[in-house]
Amino acid sequence: MKSRILPLLMNNQAGFTLIEIIMSILILAIVSIFVLQMFIKADILKQKTIDKDFALNTAQSALEHFRNAGSNPNSLIADFETSPKLLNYIDDNNYELECYFDKNWQPLLEKSSIGYTLTLRISSDSDPSLVGRLLQAEVVIIRHHPYLLTKEHDVKLCNLHSLVYMNNSSPERN
Repeated sequence: MKSRILPLLMNNQAGFTLIEIIMSILILAIVSIFVLQMFIKADILKQKTIDKDFALNTAQSALEHFRNAGSNPNSLIADFETSPKLLNYIDDNNYELECYFDKNWQPLLEKSSIGYTLTLRISSDSDPSLVGRLLQAEVVIIRHHPYLLTKEHDVKLCNLHSLVYMNNSSPERN
């Protein structure tokens, strides 16, 4: 009886065949593609959340600077920390202020490698000669570079509006 079992045991080779190994690697590769996609989407979502958080905080700060500066755009420029500041007068009742940031939300000293743009538009339908008038402020923040594995440029991150009643006259121009 021992002589019959011994050849059977020696003939039975334990282990995996090449096909089994290739199939297991293939299944692992397919599953890892979906896991990798989840990590990439999570990273994109994290970056969008960080951007929206910074954009909202920066926009609220800009609106607070506007409220504290009164209707004088020059004092608004002096109060707001970022540079360069581009002030455009559209007419006597409307003007806008632009500030630029890099990809890490640091204020830029020059207008190169812009990552984000903050635009503060201030408008009034009232006659500037009136003692009191209602000013409307709009803050728009735009991201200029695309997110990871996306092609969307110039994404609007934040758009805030505020109405402020001012007791003083039209904005001073220097």
